[in-house]
Amino acid sequence: MYRELRAQPQAAGPNDGEDDAIVRGIASSIGPEDVWSDEVEDLDLDKHECWAWVEAAAVHASFDPEKIVPFGETRQDARVALLLESRQVSDRWVLNDRLRKAALTRLASRGSLAEAHDKNPVDPTDRLDVALGSLIHQVPLKADDLRDPDTLRALLTAIGWLDGVVTPVPDPGQLRASLGRAILLAPFQHLTRGFFAGREQELADLTAYCEAVPGSPLFIHGPGGMGKSALLARFVLQNAERDPANPDVWRPFIYIDFDRPELDATNLAGVLLAIVRQLGPQVPSIAKAAQALVDGQVQRERVTTRRRGARRKRGNIAVQLACGQLATILDDVTTLLEELPDIPIVMILDTLEEVQFSNPDAIAPLISLVGQLQAHAPQLRPIFAGRVVVDDDVTPMELGGLPLPACVALLQNELPAELATNTQLVARLAEIVATRDKNEKLRGNPLSLRLAAEALRREAAAADRVIEELDADMRGRVGDAIVQGRLYERILGHIHDKRVAALAHPGLALRVITWELIRDVLAVPCGLGTIDEAAARELFDALAKEVALVRQGADPAQLELRPELRRIVREDMARDTKQADQRKQIHEAAVAYYEPGPQLADRAEEIYHRLALGEDPAMVDKRWLTGVEPFLRDAVGELPPGSNAYLANRVGGVADEKQLTTAPPLEWEEYARKRAADLLKFGQAQKALDLLAMRSERLPTSKLHYVESIARRMLPVPDFSGAESAAEAAVDAARASSNADDLRDALEELIHVRRLRNDTAGVLRALAELGNLGDALGDDLVLLEANVQGLEAVAGPDDREQFTQSAVRVFSRLPDELVAKAPELSRRVAAQVGGSEPAMLQRVLRVVGTGSLDRAAASGLHEVLEEWQHIDPQVSAFIPDVSKSPREIASAARYLASTREMDSQTAERFAGWLGSVVSPSA
Repeated sequence: MYRELRAQPQAAGPNDGEDDAIVRGIASSIGPEDVWSDEVEDLDLDKHECWAWVEAAAVHASFDPEKIVPFGETRQDARVALLLESRQVSDRWVLNDRLRKAALTRLASRGSLAEAHDKNPVDPTDRLDVALGSLIHQVPLKADDLRDPDTLRALLTAIGWLDGVVTPVPDPGQLRASLGRAILLAPFQHLTRGFFAGREQELADLTAYCEAVPGSPLFIHGPGGMGKSALLARFVLQNAERDPANPDVWRPFIYIDFDRPELDATNLAGVLLAIVRQLGPQVPSIAKAAQALVDGQVQRERVTTRRRGARRKRGNIAVQLACGQLATILDDVTTLLEELPDIPIVMILDTLEEVQFSNPDAIAPLISLVGQLQAHAPQLRPIFAGRVVVDDDVTPMELGGLPLPACVALLQNELPAELATNTQLVARLAEIVATRDKNEKLRGNPLSLRLAAEALRREAAAADRVIEELDADMRGRVGDAIVQGRLYERILGHIHDKRVAALAHPGLALRVITWELIRDVLAVPCGLGTIDEAAARELFDALAKEVALVRQGADPAQLELRPELRRIVREDMARDTKQADQRKQIHEAAVAYYEPGPQLADRAEEIYHRLALGEDPAMVDKRWLTGVEPFLRDAVGELPPGSNAYLANRVGGVADEKQLTTAPPLEWEEYARKRAADLLKFGQAQKALDLLAMRSERLPTSKLHYVESIARRMLPVPDFSGAESAAEAAVDAARASSNADDLRDALEELIHVRRLRNDTAGVLRALAELGNLGDALGDDLVLLEANVQGLEAVAGPDDREQFTQSAVRVFSRLPDELVAKAPELSRRVAAQVGGSEPAMLQRVLRVVGTGSLDRAAASGLHEVLEEWQHIDPQVSAFIPDVSKSPREIASAARYLASTREMDSQTAERFAGWLGSVVSPSA
């Protein structure tokens, strides 16, 4: 490379060596020996000539070594220093930050930054290069700069380079705050990039709702494609960001989208955490408290799950209910909300139709939860959005069709110029699609209008004929769904590339399309025969151009059906029985394609196509892997009835219960168990019992007895007698199944019910069986659980002695590794027997510590430590002041328990304190 770079001297610029001599050695205290790398020093080049190249590169984000013009007199061979001090990124090169800073300082000291920058052109496609140039030339920031995350990131990077070199520069703190807000608003910017008009009245209504005295939540409803999400996105942008340059007028907002797979409306605690996570970054005054609340809830959920033992993954309903208890987190969240600024804060819960479809039982508790939040924070303005309004305490706001002028404007925006300028034709098309239906409702559905524009665009040469045919076809049709279905069929029928047309309709049986799937799955069933990679890639590129039907997926190498068309396509395929054999071939080929795949996504698609074929659930069970659920959740409702019920059981959702009344017992029981468990999460015990009563017969190994016991004890007036009978039946069914996990669940439920009934003798009998189960399994944690529960349940000295001896014996043989995996159980042991077994108590504190403490628990622990110092004065040096954080006090206790021998009196105090902070078995 050195030989390639050697050449004659290049013409010098207006700055010569005199300026360089003046500023040599500037750049703070950085000397030449600190700036240049050893590789450059070893070349013994003239540094004056090297600086000319480096200074030219320093004022740009990147450079092309073949095109860069140096800033000053130099030779081509000195350019090697620039390359050695830079790294290649694609076809460009980037100077290292150390040398860049030094070069910028040199240029600034002689007032040459702008001149050096203008020596080489700005790359307008590189935001960082544009940002650096703007700062060098002191160009004021525009409002749009403060709205764009990429521009803000570029500005922050460029300011880092120019810090201390150029003054003034924008405040980095304010830019970081702007970046945080811009990231929050980016999804809404994306939703509003297309055409938006005709919703001025709705925007005004939303503004009026937010500015008015708080009332019941607003519920925006309307059919699919009507533009609910686009309206809400525009409102969020309008309401939240009043002035991007003035953060003081920013209005915090909350946006919960139930179309996102990580948001589960059945997990109300998770919904609360999502709300807190969004508010924290927007309201600096509550940011720390919000993060602490989130961290605390995550820790509580971990503890609740861990306390049952390390060797067993717990998924039973009792644990789920314990994890989902709302009382603690709801109190914390409402306390936090009371600290919000006294301005209206919009809280949007969008795509509620996903909840209405997958789990309608969640709607009422969700609305009730929002009401509780609003009671504590009246500045909240809740807005729900879905396709069908609910009967609960909400104010409905129907989103109707666009008015005719807005329909015309939308069509003109969607159509090519030669059609858009034909005002008569556009007006006629708008009247056809947006005319009032038989119910006198305006049908100006934006999705219908876009489909109509696409249909006309494809047949532009015969536009008048198309208008006449659409008029005849649309006349008398009721409902947007029917109109959209007919328009969709027309678009499919006018794909000009016949090979793409052959793929398009049957190919939409696949949830994603790649060139490999075109080659290996679609080509033969679609009549294209065997094709090679080149042909498959060509077809993929051609199909990608059909943007009215497909869009690029999360992976750029994938296409997926546009989400607004999924319902239309599903209904169209259900009606099209002529192509059933072709779809069967596609599903079979897709199973063969995905089956060898190593990823969870591959397995999910394989399962989807097996279910589309109506395969035996037992076969599908063999292919199921934990982790495929998120990939399949949105497929419930797209499959044949039997497959839908199976998938609803597996991933959550509500199937057709009328069909399930005649379904095989196993399928019914699995569905009833899951649905009842969801109802119990919402505290709807009676509804759960009503569901279980739909069918009276039970399998010999039925798990419904267990669910029934929980439901009966959760009734407003608990039915403990019925709960005990159901729990006893659950124990019998678990024995019949020979499933140790089910037997443990059933026994723990029976123990819990008998404790609620104050039946000590019955508790001890069940505990003995639980202990026997632990012995039989060789599972010391199960056996230890039985002993600890016995100690927590009984007060008689004889019974306590028996359980104490057994607990000490079992715990003593547990290795530290297993103790560490069951921290809550270990602390419960220490609380019960640690007073008489100081060594065991100290081992627990050494291995698992005290766990997370609140301020009250930490104060109690501090009192125990102070009492200890009266007996052993040497511990006083290690006891922190009571004002220190709970973590510091807990750490001191753990350290002392690990290093000092504890007397029996202190052990009793420690055990008593532990008993007040650990959670006994539910």
